[in-house]
Amino acid sequence: MTWYANVSYIVSEKGIANGAVFSGTLIGINNLAMMIGGATCGRLSRYVKQYSIITAIAFVIAGCLLTWVTANKFLLILGSILVGYGDSFAYSSSFAIAGYLVPGKANGLAVGIMNAVVQGGCFFGPYIPLMISSAIGSGGVIMTQMIIIVVIAVVNATIYSVVLRTRACKPLAAGYAAANK
Repeated sequence: MTWYANVSYIVSEKGIANGAVFSGTLIGINNLAMMIGGATCGRLSRYVKQYSIITAIAFVIAGCLLTWVTANKFLLILGSILVGYGDSFAYSSSFAIAGYLVPGKANGLAVGIMNAVVQGGCFFGPYIPLMISSAIGSGGVIMTQMIIIVVIAVVNATIYSVVLRTRACKPLAAGYAAANK
């Protein structure tokens, strides 16, 4: 959702002809990539295993960088595809990981809390980069978004490295190995 608001702002700042139409096209392509990402999440997870969230964040970072550095329509479309695929892959993978990490009846509560946090981020997410960009200029939109994504990636990598090495989560690593044969 954050990307939706920001891509419209970026397209208008780059002075692309028919910016409103092109922004709508980018958002539509992003949604299509999200559907494809959700449909192929299981297959890609077999290759990246427990690094699925980090892989998804790499897709999103690459897509955001493309939308930030170029005014070429083809590269903006490619960036839109990468962001959509990465968002969908991260979202789908996070539910699978929550299922592995939280056993039994607590699983439903954990997934509910996770979904509430994600939806809160979707609601408040567009406001933060746009507020910062109004204070420091148009380059602040993507820069702020990139900083947030990198911080999330570092936090995820830290959590994974700690969680996957504890004795309590050995079944998680075993579950990934068994599911991804």
